[in-house]
Amino acid sequence: MCDMDTSFKLSTLTRGGFSECNISSDQKSYHWDSRNGSCAFSMEDLSTSFKLVVRNEIDERTMMFNVTHEDIVRPAKPNFLTAAQVTATTAKVTWHMSELNVLRQFKYELRLISVHGVGNLSRFVTVPKMISSYLVEDLIPHTNYTLEVRVQVLLEVLRPFDDLYWSERASVTLKTVAHRPITAPEVAQGAYNIKKRKADQMNVSVFWEPIPDHLHNGTGFGYRVTGVSDSGNRFTKKVNLPTYTFSNLLIGHYRIQVSSFNDEGESETYNEMQIFPCIDNRQPQIRAVFKSGGYNVSWFAPEKANPSSYTLMYCHFTSQGTCHESTQFVTLPAARTFFVTTQDSALNFAVAANYPDNYSSELNWQHCVVAPRTSRLAVPKYHVESITANSMIVRTVGRCEEHSYYARMQILVRALDGQLAMNESYDHFVEEIVVGRLKSSTDYEVVVTVFDGFGKSEKEVSRRTTASSGIWILIFVLVTFGAAAMVFIMIVAVRRLKCVLDIKVDVPIGLLEDQEDSVEESEESDHEEYYNLKCPPIPEESESFAEEIPASIPEDPIITATPEIPTSGREGSYIEMASWKRPPKADQPDGNANYEQMQSPNKQNVIVRSTGYVQMNLFINRARTGNYTQTIV
Repeated sequence: MCDMDTSFKLSTLTRGGFSECNISSDQKSYHWDSRNGSCAFSMEDLSTSFKLVVRNEIDERTMMFNVTHEDIVRPAKPNFLTAAQVTATTAKVTWHMSELNVLRQFKYELRLISVHGVGNLSRFVTVPKMISSYLVEDLIPHTNYTLEVRVQVLLEVLRPFDDLYWSERASVTLKTVAHRPITAPEVAQGAYNIKKRKADQMNVSVFWEPIPDHLHNGTGFGYRVTGVSDSGNRFTKKVNLPTYTFSNLLIGHYRIQVSSFNDEGESETYNEMQIFPCIDNRQPQIRAVFKSGGYNVSWFAPEKANPSSYTLMYCHFTSQGTCHESTQFVTLPAARTFFVTTQDSALNFAVAANYPDNYSSELNWQHCVVAPRTSRLAVPKYHVESITANSMIVRTVGRCEEHSYYARMQILVRALDGQLAMNESYDHFVEEIVVGRLKSSTDYEVVVTVFDGFGKSEKEVSRRTTASSGIWILIFVLVTFGAAAMVFIMIVAVRRLKCVLDIKVDVPIGLLEDQEDSVEESEESDHEEYYNLKCPPIPEESESFAEEIPASIPEDPIITATPEIPTSGREGSYIEMASWKRPPKADQPDGNANYEQMQSPNKQNVIVRSTGYVQMNLFINRARTGNYTQTIV
């Protein structure tokens, strides 16, 4: 029947009968307005009876219904709407409007529209009679608002098309007073990164959620971040971005306090997080970030560390490994190692682990974003490095997008004779694997296999030979060194023996008198020789003269004696020997000429005291003198 032609006829029942009404249509509904002058009704009556006739080709229906006049009243628009007594969080609005003498309640709607597009509200107020003012509360400081007011008469029975009975809206603009920030920035445990480490110092970046613009509450907004060490030292900085890097901090534990401020003052409270020295086995690792109409982020849990929860931080991507704005935190339970969001803009993700002992690891950042439709699991790539006699290092290489598909890795190392050296499986991507306990000079097969989350696998095989053992090289070096040492010792011994055998000393017979004196050769060290001359005692108060006797070889050193031999004392005699000297161009007996009493290589006086025989020692350096014959007077 709906597609048949249908007609509607509306009439009012009066004392004289039915009066037909002129109705109109807007393709959605039919309506009648009494202001068009059709169909009479009495204003003195509390209600009016209507008859509606609906007719089509098949049938005709008639309906009768009553309408109470006060239920269909539409109030006039409020006039002279103003805002007064505006503070940081409140405003009083007033208006004028015509009084309606109806026995009904009134409902007012006050709608606030913020210039920031947030903080909007639509508040309904029901009152027993018409009002002309209202106090609006819970406003945001230093914010521009548009305030709209409209009024409606509440009906006592169900009324169709209820929205049509609201008055038109009246509006006014206002701006609340500035105030110091009410809230401090939100922080999360683990929202930090150790950017640089030295021997005993570190640079640490900390992050917090930015306070939205509409909550700045005034001009000159910023953040105050303070680092407090366990010893009580404080480091404070004012910044505009929701991140700050502390430089050259001593490695240790710190509390980070973050508050907000503006030209009106600082927030009453601050929020606090902690940073800790790095513990490697407590650090989670981002496994993959897949993007397809949103993001799916997953990470590897720390092995055998048992975290209590995870802190996931993300923000709009500006640069790798940092967040400058729009930072958001999500806390996830320990059993959940993934996060899904429908946001489609470029994002940066990082994850930290929190522990029951209040320790929080630093953030681990994503390295790449993978689009599943453009990439897949590929053959693993790796290098075998640092090959020694008993070990080698397998280092995996390749792009981050390829590693993102690794759900499991397996490395197998075995000798070509079948002996197994290593067979390890990892539930995450591993960059460096050390293979030990290998045999020297042995061929090994290295097999690296990777698996994705669906069980598909790819592998790569290579062969490497370990280095030979170094024991034989060591033995060869030792034998060679020993042989060289023996040859050197033999050469030195032969030269020394030759020097000893070739030196001869001629002693004048007159100097020995009646005693049988001899010249003995003694050797005290490897670098000096002593020629022992034994002389008879000299009688007291006696004098003797010694004459210079040339040496048997003109080119050799010549020893002379003084013409006088003074004596002193009761039992002792003093023999003063003159100096020894060399012929021109002769080699010096000693390069330093500094043996016992000798002071100069060209002139030297020696005094020998004795009550009996006298032994005089002449020092000769055999390394320079060569062989010569010497005559002693």
